[in-house]
Amino acid sequence: MKNLSIWFGILLVVHQFFYLPNITDSFYTSKWGLFSISFCIIYAWYLKKSLHQKDLKISPESKVLMLIGFLVFLISDIYHDSFYLIQTLGLCTFTYCMIYFLYRTKFDLSSVSGLIVSLLSLLCLLEVFGLAPFQGSTYHLSVFTGNPNLFAASLVFWFCIHKKNLSSKQSLWASFAVLFLLILSKSRAGIIAFLLIEVFVYFKQNQKKGAVLIGGGLVLASLFMIVNPYKVDEFSSLKIRKIEAKISYDILKENLWLGVGQGNYRKAYFRQLETNKDTYSSYNDKPLLQFIRLSEMSHFTPLSTLVSLGLPLGVLFLCLMGYFFKISYNLLEQNEFLALFSLCLMSMTYYLFHFSIILIPALIIVAKGLSKDMIQIDGISKKRLFPLIILFVWAGHWYSGLKYEFLSVKDYKSQINNPWNHGLLDHKLIVETLESKTVPNEKDFLMLVDQAHKKMPDPLTFYNVSKYFYLLGHHKKALETLQKGINVLPSYASYYYARALMKQDPIQAYLDYLLVLKIDRKFVPAWKNAAIIQLETGYLQEGLYSIKNGLHFYSEKNQTKNLPADPYYHQLLQIQAAIMQKIKDKK
Repeated sequence: MKNLSIWFGILLVVHQFFYLPNITDSFYTSKWGLFSISFCIIYAWYLKKSLHQKDLKISPESKVLMLIGFLVFLISDIYHDSFYLIQTLGLCTFTYCMIYFLYRTKFDLSSVSGLIVSLLSLLCLLEVFGLAPFQGSTYHLSVFTGNPNLFAASLVFWFCIHKKNLSSKQSLWASFAVLFLLILSKSRAGIIAFLLIEVFVYFKQNQKKGAVLIGGGLVLASLFMIVNPYKVDEFSSLKIRKIEAKISYDILKENLWLGVGQGNYRKAYFRQLETNKDTYSSYNDKPLLQFIRLSEMSHFTPLSTLVSLGLPLGVLFLCLMGYFFKISYNLLEQNEFLALFSLCLMSMTYYLFHFSIILIPALIIVAKGLSKDMIQIDGISKKRLFPLIILFVWAGHWYSGLKYEFLSVKDYKSQINNPWNHGLLDHKLIVETLESKTVPNEKDFLMLVDQAHKKMPDPLTFYNVSKYFYLLGHHKKALETLQKGINVLPSYASYYYARALMKQDPIQAYLDYLLVLKIDRKFVPAWKNAAIIQLETGYLQEGLYSIKNGLHFYSEKNQTKNLPADPYYHQLLQIQAAIMQKIKDKK
């Protein structure tokens, strides 16, 4: 079984850093595709090697735990006719199979943890200095995870696993290094989770002085982080999270018994923004409304679970997870328990378990805990082959998702009716229609927009309709449509940018550009147009500042381009040269 452990370890490392640049959401579809297909092959190989070994029996308690967890999601998915049904079957089967796989192969996550932590650290440093092969988001570190909180969760998780391989002295220095990387990531949740774990470790080791010292640091860190010192995209504010939680709570109240179903959170969230005019009634700070975000999931995992499953099933599942967390303290080694604990802490501020990069290792630890009390029984049954059928269906599901992504890149119009298209391609077709030379018939266009919006509610809908009316010369209708969009989602920067372009008064336009940049500081066209207005009105130093920001953020976003040959970059340089010449002439 040694070869199986080696290949499974390689799969975990590759899965952690796998990325396909042409895939719309590589951190989701491509990672699930790679892992499900590869695991299916490895598990089929495992079954072949273990076919003549005696059967194993899972304890009745473990069976009941797994069955309840499985039925909770199965009932919800069937009721809501959810696209996630195959994923639910696949993940539950994967966890079930891992119990047997871990028991027979004795695979240990710590065998690959050191390599993963080293690579995460290296890529983090490279990305900080702009040298990473993939820079990720324009707002924060990605480190091949897609998000600083996911990077932080991954780093802390694998570091907890790896700690058992380190001496006391090595562990101390490694802890400082990890804390430094977490500070670079600007993940407040990651820093606080890491410090809480360190406090726990020092208490367990009866080193009360160390625990008190780190506890004091934790209090200071918490106070520092609450004020959102980094101002990352202005969406990290706790006030924003409070509004997000309030909207999620309103959705739950309207769907109390059976929830909205897995995969329907975004639709329900946007519908709440569109219909509930009292959503922000408790907030008197009007400027804050500009930063209401459209969320795919609540940044609080228990709340997201309740909204998706409804109160009865959601509470049942959370109680089940609480019970398992309690017994895992005795079932798992300390480093494994702390790794699981780190994910639970991170889930209090972020919805982590939607992403395979964290969910897969978490399920492996769950399976390891459940495999502790397995026993061998007489007989060799072929029933063990049955789960492989579901695994193949699961792998086929994600293979079809990957195939859809690739075909969409080649010819997206042919994939409009593909079940994997949840509306993204419909919105893409609308954008292309607006960019064509022929303006479509109003009835046909609005019908196309309505179909796209029903599939995937999106703020882009109001923007596209406004643009359509503007092309027809109906400027008043265009502005009214933009205002409707602003009333629904005041944080969508493109609304204000489009409105600025429609305004005749440069001062009024400039105020809208300021709103754009307050929401999205890396919106290069707004920096460019603001610089032009500042140039024309004589605010030269301010204009120079604006155009320099535009050049900086454009360069940052387009590192792979040949910038000197890029026409848009050349325009920015010309504006900068014009402002600098005016400043020189004044002197």
